[in-house]
Amino acid sequence: MKKRLFSTRKLVYIAVLSALAIAMTIVIPIPIGNNGYVNIGDSVIFLAAYILGPIGGLIVGAMTFLADIILGYAFYAPATLIIKGIEGLVLGLGFVLLKKIKNRVVEMVLALFVIMFAGCLMMLGYFFADIILLNNVAAAAIGIVPNTIQASISTGISFVLIYVINIPKLIPASKNTTRNNDDNESFEVIENKTEDGTDITKTITEVNNENSKTVIDENTKDIKH
Repeated sequence: MKKRLFSTRKLVYIAVLSALAIAMTIVIPIPIGNNGYVNIGDSVIFLAAYILGPIGGLIVGAMTFLADIILGYAFYAPATLIIKGIEGLVLGLGFVLLKKIKNRVVEMVLALFVIMFAGCLMMLGYFFADIILLNNVAAAAIGIVPNTIQASISTGISFVLIYVINIPKLIPASKNTTRNNDDNESFEVIENKTEDGTDITKTITEVNNENSKTVIDENTKDIKH
C-alpha cells in the first residue's frame, strides 16, 4: 500500500493551525510604515513546528502569506511565503532533535535558543526583502527593531504554550494506530517484546496473513496424509 505523507488527523491539524496563524496575524497587526506590520502569528508557527514537525511547520508558516493579501500588503506575500515557510521548517527540524533529549530542563534551555534562532532568520529574511522591495537599505533597517520585538514576543508566547502550559500534550494523537479512510482498512500496531528485550512490531494485517498461511500449511499436510 502506498504510504501517505500525512494522516487525516495531521491534515486537520495543519488546516486548523494554518487558520489560527493567519487569524493571529490579522487580529493584532501593528503598522510600521512602509515596512509592513508587526504581529504575533509567529507564535502559532512555532507551536505548529513542535506539534507537526518540519514539513507541517513549513506549510503552516508559508500559509500566512494569505494574511498579507487580506491586510493589503500583497507585495510582501511572496516574501512571507518563503521566509515564514523556512522559519517553520528550520524550527521543526530543531524540535525533532530536541525531543530526543531526555533531560527536560536541557531541552527547554536549548529550545529557547532554537526558537530565537528561527526568529533571527525571520528578521534577516524581511530585512533583505525590504531592501529588494523598497530599494533602500536605510528604509529596510527601520524594520529591524519592530521585527525584533515581534520575534521576542512570539518566542515568549510559544515557549509558554509548549513548555509551561504543555499544549502539545493536550492534543489527542494516535501513535499506534493509523487509519486509511480511502481503503477502509485499519492497521493497528501490535507491539511485543521477546525475552531478550527485542522489539517486535507487527500490524494486524501481517498477523492475519501469518495465521492464514499456517492454516493453509496444516490443511495441505492433512490432504497429503
